[in-house]
Amino acid sequence: MAEIDAKVENKDNENKIAQAAPVSLQALVLAEVNWVDQHAVSKEERTAVISGAGVALYQVGLREKALEFLKNEAEKSSAPYYYFSALSSLAKKEKNIPEAKKWAHLAKNSAVGRATKVQWTAIELNLSLENYDGVTHENEISPESLLADYYELVFSLDDGFQGRNGSIAKRIAKNLAPLARQKKMSQVISKYKKKCLALSPINGSKKSACRAHFKAISLGEEIPPKSLK
Repeated sequence: MAEIDAKVENKDNENKIAQAAPVSLQALVLAEVNWVDQHAVSKEERTAVISGAGVALYQVGLREKALEFLKNEAEKSSAPYYYFSALSSLAKKEKNIPEAKKWAHLAKNSAVGRATKVQWTAIELNLSLENYDGVTHENEISPESLLADYYELVFSLDDGFQGRNGSIAKRIAKNLAPLARQKKMSQVISKYKKKCLALSPINGSKKSACRAHFKAISLGEEIPPKSLK
């Protein structure tokens, strides 16, 4: 994968949709991706390289092959969230937010393990908060419902607001603050802020960390609210 990455290095820009590379480079990357696909056998090997291989195809302009490659791997993998994650990222790069949300939701629902669950619950939530226009569209999950799901998860963990999870909570607070005065969002925040304040002194570090999260939301409310349609 390092060789593939080096070949497409100049094409790698998360803020741009990949344009077609020279045919010779496309052929070279495709050949190396096929080699990786054939020789990465174990779950560990495939999760380490297959997502990157699919993204490499995308970066040299082989969009359809990249999406098909990642979808096929997700269907047969015991850890499909790796590939749903890549598909979500590519959709976001194309500014296809509904598609990005769809793949992020599938990644969250298939995630295994506490850290992975928190990571993908937060990614889906942040995607919703960052692109919220004041309306929950058909077939979409409302941001306040996603926020409640996130809080239910992190409050069930001793380290839900600490360590790596603490960094995640800070980003959520930043994205949430401009929307925090909206009625439904405010109700969710209020409910879980009370839950934080009611934590036993035995859970002192957890209580301190979650209080910092809710304080960050309050301080962030000083930011001008997002312009909603």
